[in-house]
Amino acid sequence: MSYDSISPPAQDPLDTIPHSSSSKSASRSRSMVALAMLCMCIASFVVQTELAQFVQQTSDFRKPYFILYIGHSSYMLILPIQFVTEYFKRWHSTRSASSFRERCKQVFQEAFADFKGDLAALVRHVRPDDYQTTSLEEASEDQLVKSLHMSPRQLAYLVRITLALAIMITVPAYLWYITVNLISTASLTAVYNTACFWAYLFSILLLGEHIVTRKVLAIVLCILGVLFMAFWSSEDTENRHNPFGIPMAVMGAVAYGYYEVFYKQYASPPKASVLFANVVTGLMGITSLFILWIPIPILHFSGYEVFELPSWTTLGYIFGIAVTGVMYNAGFMCVIALVNPVFAAVGIMLTIPAVAVADVLVTGVMVPMSTIVGSVCILLGFAALSYELSKDEDDSSFEAQG
Repeated sequence: MSYDSISPPAQDPLDTIPHSSSSKSASRSRSMVALAMLCMCIASFVVQTELAQFVQQTSDFRKPYFILYIGHSSYMLILPIQFVTEYFKRWHSTRSASSFRERCKQVFQEAFADFKGDLAALVRHVRPDDYQTTSLEEASEDQLVKSLHMSPRQLAYLVRITLALAIMITVPAYLWYITVNLISTASLTAVYNTACFWAYLFSILLLGEHIVTRKVLAIVLCILGVLFMAFWSSEDTENRHNPFGIPMAVMGAVAYGYYEVFYKQYASPPKASVLFANVVTGLMGITSLFILWIPIPILHFSGYEVFELPSWTTLGYIFGIAVTGVMYNAGFMCVIALVNPVFAAVGIMLTIPAVAVADVLVTGVMVPMSTIVGSVCILLGFAALSYELSKDEDDSSFEAQG
């Protein structure tokens, strides 16, 4: 995800206390947690990329869709992890519970009520014309938030958006798993990180965002970096630079950029919430488990990807890919919610040099000059774009205070 994935919190209660020591302390605490989460994201992404390449090249288990299916279905693991987090976060408010079972029940009810509140705000935000309710209906919906039930409108929206997100994220992810076998992981990481720029382009085309010259120049610089990697004379060896690799990676980045804009428009509540983001991601995992197995027999009988069970050793590596994927997605969503999308997107760009270094350490092959120059162009372009976005946020905050 990038800076367009989740809109920043509308009004943090801590931000309403100007120059207060408690506000500064809370902000510092959030930044430290976000920094730790960012380090986890970078480490997990590097490990996931190297494991995916090892499984498909060294172990010769080239079943990209099967690996994707296992990885995306594993997103459901975020749900119990989030519950454990909520359990400790709500420890003081549930001390009155008479038993461990009662405390778990109380934690679940409180967290579920918070999730439903975010969902109700999201549905009202996305479909305001459908929410011309009377005061009696609003009171009824507020009562639903406090209960263990959802309104039919909210439930239908949650099902539709979860299904759409699970399917849409499959396209760039499948292209990623295919491309990891065609080009170096450093080049793949650099190209896929351009998804945030494509997201900005789609936000101009689809969301009506204003065109700013410096932002456009930053995007052009980023695309030049991709062109350097695609058309510069490659020094890769051992089929590490398949001519179809870069174009497929670009297609995946474009698809992911569109997914991010779609996510921002239809799956981001007005006020960012780690709980809401992680629950939606976990529900995407459940949806993937029960829906995305359908292409497996189709791929098998067509002969494109013949299904076969991996060895126990390879299965262990695939499980490692799944776990690191869960860590990356959960951590990244937390960084966005705790600080802001710009900080998250800038920090995640560190995966480019990190994967390049890991590529050299694992394979013993130096990354080509095209990857180095292209990565520098992408980093410079992203830094320029991030600076412009930061200025926009500062201006918006100043106008809000004025």
